[in-house]
Amino acid sequence: MKKIYFSIILIFLLTTVFFIVKKIEKPVIEQENKVVTFYNWKEYTDISVLTDFERETGIKVTLYEYETMPMMIAEVHSNPGKYDVIVMDGNIVSVMKELKLIEELDLNRLPDYKNVKEELRKKPFYDHQGRYSVPHLWGTTGLVYNTDYVGEPVNSWKVLWNKKYKGKIALMNDPREVMAVLLKSSGYSLNSKKPEELKIAEQQGLLLKENGVKFGETIGNIEKVISGELWIAEVYNGDVFYKTGNKKNIKFVNPGEGFNLWSEYICLCSDASNKEGAYKLINYFLRPDVSARFTNTFCNVSPIAGSERYIKKEILENPVIYLSEDIFSKGEFYIDVGDTNKEYERIFNLLK
Repeated sequence: MKKIYFSIILIFLLTTVFFIVKKIEKPVIEQENKVVTFYNWKEYTDISVLTDFERETGIKVTLYEYETMPMMIAEVHSNPGKYDVIVMDGNIVSVMKELKLIEELDLNRLPDYKNVKEELRKKPFYDHQGRYSVPHLWGTTGLVYNTDYVGEPVNSWKVLWNKKYKGKIALMNDPREVMAVLLKSSGYSLNSKKPEELKIAEQQGLLLKENGVKFGETIGNIEKVISGELWIAEVYNGDVFYKTGNKKNIKFVNPGEGFNLWSEYICLCSDASNKEGAYKLINYFLRPDVSARFTNTFCNVSPIAGSERYIKKEILENPVIYLSEDIFSKGEFYIDVGDTNKEYERIFNLLK
């Protein structure tokens, strides 16, 4: 009888504890599902877009920012479950996929993927397009210069080797961007793996070092060109117009030898804590009106069909943002060069 009585008491206590735990857990789970984390480049998020998403869906967005791709990869790898949606360079998606840090997308949960321009869906910039990522923005890497100090027309990377600009030039503080300049100015692909071409690029890099080349991030380079601390610098095209507006003495050019066509993609973290919210946020970014807001703010090209009707006329008609077919054909997208990255980094470090 005592055993039966004890069993009844035990069952009652366990049942009570179970329901108490459930009552405690439920609000926590519900609260978690109302928050989605978004990881993007520093200073490249239109906060008003996130605010409007929160207003429309009731899902709060927590924004985190990074400054470099290596920083982003290391952070995501070290903090499983912290991030839901990540923006990254197109050539990094395959790396993140191999590291199992992102997962394949279910396009059935992204109804607005249909808005991605037809040519990008049929002939994607990368083979992961539509599988592990969706496009966000794209642009070019070129040269910004200050006409108060540079009187000649600039249309080539080779201006960086001109002795009269010694100590007043800068490249991006990134191995791929530096190698793009060295390779393109030498007449080669910016994805070259050929030892003989890399040797020539190295020699050109050492000459550039003798000419006092400096290194910085795109925004910092632009600010220094505006102030006159630098006269010519490698930067991203949209950032020039984002930071300078209509300053007549600040010019940008896509060099004639060719240049990097960069692209940013949105991915779903493989260990996302709120996948439902993540899909809603990604789908929100695929709306023409929303994508256009990023273009209007940061002056980079939207990959979304129909976005043009929401984009400012001065951006749509700017030939160094919305490129002609002739200029576009001179651009190249980065691809993963595998172990050759180590050689790129070695040459890059020789210049520092």
